[in-house]
Amino acid sequence: ARGQFYVEVKSTDSYFTVGCEVTPLAEWPVPSQALTTLEPGMYLVDRDISPGTYSGQAGDGILDSCYWERLSGVSGDFTELIENDIATGTYSVVVEDTDFALTTGCSLSLVETIDTGTSTWRGLTIAAENRCSPYDSNDYRYPQSVEAQIVADMGGIIYGPYTGTHFDSTSETDIEHMVARSEAHDSGLCDVTSATRTQFSRDLLNLTLASPTVNRHQKRAKDAAEWLPDLNQCWFADRVVKVRQEYDLTIDQTEADALDAVFDGCTSFEMIVTPDPDQLSLTMTVAGTPQVRIGTAIEVTASFSTSTSGFTDAAITSVNGSVSNFTDSDGDAIYTFDVTPNAIGVVTVAISHGDASANLSLGIPYDDDGSGAISRAEVITAIGDYLFSGLLTRDQVIALISLYLFG
Repeated sequence: ARGQFYVEVKSTDSYFTVGCEVTPLAEWPVPSQALTTLEPGMYLVDRDISPGTYSGQAGDGILDSCYWERLSGVSGDFTELIENDIATGTYSVVVEDTDFALTTGCSLSLVETIDTGTSTWRGLTIAAENRCSPYDSNDYRYPQSVEAQIVADMGGIIYGPYTGTHFDSTSETDIEHMVARSEAHDSGLCDVTSATRTQFSRDLLNLTLASPTVNRHQKRAKDAAEWLPDLNQCWFADRVVKVRQEYDLTIDQTEADALDAVFDGCTSFEMIVTPDPDQLSLTMTVAGTPQVRIGTAIEVTASFSTSTSGFTDAAITSVNGSVSNFTDSDGDAIYTFDVTPNAIGVVTVAISHGDASANLSLGIPYDDDGSGAISRAEVITAIGDYLFSGLLTRDQVIALISLYLFG
């Protein structure tokens, strides 16, 4: 690729290889106004450039020619190619309002814009809602089994992303359409087949979970201009746009402006999953960077996310170390204990209690630089402790020399 380029990585792709730095589209700057002079590269219609006629000047021979192409997508699929040419001399390219992108190998200049009679935003037609046929929720029915699919799609948790609420059972939740069914009906689905309406009503791209209070009394059939979630606004706004694009729905200007205001503050479109307060978690820490020595205790702090019962030192194991001085230091949530290295090798400590577990490596005795390997200077220090202080046994020194020599 020359100049800027775009590529869509699909969920069905096995891998993505790139030879230069790439940036998520949400973080790529949008021009303050449509570009009228284009350098070699790829440009998205209605984002970087407007539909219109562009002209360029290439050489007269094939070696000085210019390649360009109009695209309906940027996944690299050959079927996305609308039109292309290897141009010579003076040439022009007509970019239609239905095009997704334009790639050019030479400089181009906008000669004339196309009056489409309608405005677009992110590839969506700006139009007022229009109920071209009566709305009937029975036309948008879905099986209750999609609830299990939603849970599976969220990694097996029963979670309401609008509020960050974890639920114990799907009996506490409603199936929620991010673009409401009546809203979609008035945005274009009033004039489609029953099969398309059924597909829309069951599409996981548009489905999530919410409490009945949020679904039935707060959001209901409102669009993004009328209602936004307290949490996950960027994820929600991105899904709304993707759903509308997927089903070629229109959008009114007020909602487009509201979504733009959300996008202005977005750095990611991933769903934020808040910690489950009922799910016990655990971290282990030590103060500073302790010097690991045979026979010298290292204090470890175990911090649970909430108070827990039944936790004893029996749940603590150590490799190449022994555990002592177990103390509950703060209301069954924070505990301290000592780990004393007693052998040459990596000293580790592990805790498993209920749903919570954690592992911590304290390092290798005499590996004072934390490199994970024993140096000659560290061996000399250990030999000195053996000869003059009696802190190590002969076998421990031999084990340390073996680590130094053989790893």
